[in-house]
Amino acid sequence: MALETRSTEELKGYANQVIFDVVKAFWDERGLGARFRLYNVGKDYFLDKFGLRGEGCGDFETVVTELSRGLKAEGIAEKLSVERREENVLTVKVSGCIHRPVEEKLAAAGVAPFFCPCTNLVMALAQEALGMATEQACIEVRGDECIATVVLFKRPEPDGVVG
Repeated sequence: MALETRSTEELKGYANQVIFDVVKAFWDERGLGARFRLYNVGKDYFLDKFGLRGEGCGDFETVVTELSRGLKAEGIAEKLSVERREENVLTVKVSGCIHRPVEEKLAAAGVAPFFCPCTNLVMALAQEALGMATEQACIEVRGDECIATVVLFKRPEPDGVVG
């Protein structure tokens, strides 16, 4: 079957299987430490495509709104929302995500959720727009929604003092 005749669902299925295989292999090798190496996965394509890089990209709330619109328009996620619960904690909610089958396969293999490309995008935007370092603390799956907790850290000043 030629590539042109494959359905979108078949291509999504293939792409999600490849993502699952890579993420699972990394989990098998590194365990929970894998999440500290996967936070960049997926971000470059969309940050470039949506023009959400650099100083002129706008404030954090604006770029999150643009990201949410872009993910919906691209068919990646139906909805993305970000709530800043405290000065240094973000709650990222993603529903209707194209990558949900990856999480389901990981759960079936006994692996707790630890990888979310949509959360990776939010973390990258927080780093650029807020000037803070980020770390994904956890991901919970509830119904059709994935809920990630992201912790924000002040970056050290050049003299090594945390600002």
